[in-house]
Amino acid sequence: MRKNRKQLSNRGVAKAQRGQYKAAIADYDRAIRLQPDFAKAYFNRGIAKDKLGLHEAAIADYDQAIRLQPDDAEAHINRGVAKEKLGLHEAAIADYDQAIRLQPNYANAYNNRGVAKDNLGQHEAAIADYDQAIHLQPDYAEAHYNRGNAKDSLGLHEDAIADYDQAIRLRPDDAKAYSNRGFAKEKLGLYKDAIADYDQAVRLRPDDVKAHINRGFVKATLGLYEDAITDYDQAVRLRPDDAKAYSNRGFAKAKLDLHKAAIADYAQAIRLQPGFAEAYSSRGNAKADLGQYKAAIADYDQAIRLQPDFAEAYSNRGSAKVNLGQYEAAIADYDQAIRLRPDDAVAYYNRGYAKGYLDRHEDAIADHDQAIRLQPNFVEPHINRGIAKSNLGLHKAAIADLKAALQFAQRANNYSLKGRIERLIQEIDQEARRRKRKWKGLLWLRG
Repeated sequence: MRKNRKQLSNRGVAKAQRGQYKAAIADYDRAIRLQPDFAKAYFNRGIAKDKLGLHEAAIADYDQAIRLQPDDAEAHINRGVAKEKLGLHEAAIADYDQAIRLQPNYANAYNNRGVAKDNLGQHEAAIADYDQAIHLQPDYAEAHYNRGNAKDSLGLHEDAIADYDQAIRLRPDDAKAYSNRGFAKEKLGLYKDAIADYDQAVRLRPDDVKAHINRGFVKATLGLYEDAITDYDQAVRLRPDDAKAYSNRGFAKAKLDLHKAAIADYAQAIRLQPGFAEAYSSRGNAKADLGQYKAAIADYDQAIRLQPDFAEAYSNRGSAKVNLGQYEAAIADYDQAIRLRPDDAVAYYNRGYAKGYLDRHEDAIADHDQAIRLQPNFVEPHINRGIAKSNLGLHKAAIADLKAALQFAQRANNYSLKGRIERLIQEIDQEARRRKRKWKGLLWLRG
């Protein structure tokens, strides 16, 4: 009988190695019936069940294996992995702790405990575990990769890249290491290098949706909107229910003035993810670009309901209300945007613009002052501050502001804006010699 149960167990292992997990489980079942205290069969059956996604059943088998052999460090490791897959991170850590007590030089236990700590947001503690895993096994590519992820989560992007470099050196075909290294480079503004890493990730794993989406995002950041759309198209083909891919593609289309197509993509993103506040806000922007201000406001309303601290949605809703002549309501929205994001120069500028329409020129000047303090090269507040000063009869101060704005326009080679400012200077100069005349500014809507 003992020989039969060993044969059944070995046959189960062979089947599992071929990916025949259900058949392997059947063999382990028979082996356990023949010998109910067969710890190895419970252990192997747990592995097969875990491979089939039956994590709770796998844990039950590991429980039995550990009851029969309490000093089996590998069983504790595997039970921890199964618990991790169920989101039971603290329970998984307890298993890894026990595995380390039983086998202090077990690099895999330190690595897995680091992953569980990472999932709990304990990134510094996770790094300490990855350090130990790498100390015990310097060529442990996965530990280098995981340590890179933890460092990236802490904003240590350059250190993260060094770990991804090492992971790639040890495992050159690791698509996820290229993808995550690209993401770290993206955060450092190394966009071309990031694209090169995403290229390699996609070459190694053409169905890597995340790499396509991230590469599309970087291309859009560089203004390569058509190329970005190509990446988002591929992401959508690979994963038709990915709301983020549709939303990002909508953004790229909006930048190409394909606003109706953008709205369709945002609508699909919302259908797939009804709580997607950013998609509502972006659809509102596209509708505003088409002059559909009431419809845009409805989308901003929904974005704010879903995310009450969404500063950009308040700011853009304010801009839509300005375009409908609802200046007081717009100011209330800009107030809220500024409360949520006090360093938002655009919100101060737009609030100043709305106040100008209500002839609150001194208040408008104060807002433009703040916009300029926050963003000294922001040309529009200089222009509208000049207009506000002109409306208060402060013509010399108004012309000084407009001349400062003119210098910005000249440096940017913005000839259209330069011509507009020159005309304003001429008209204000003429007005200073004749009589007061009120001017209105230009609204800045965030894209």
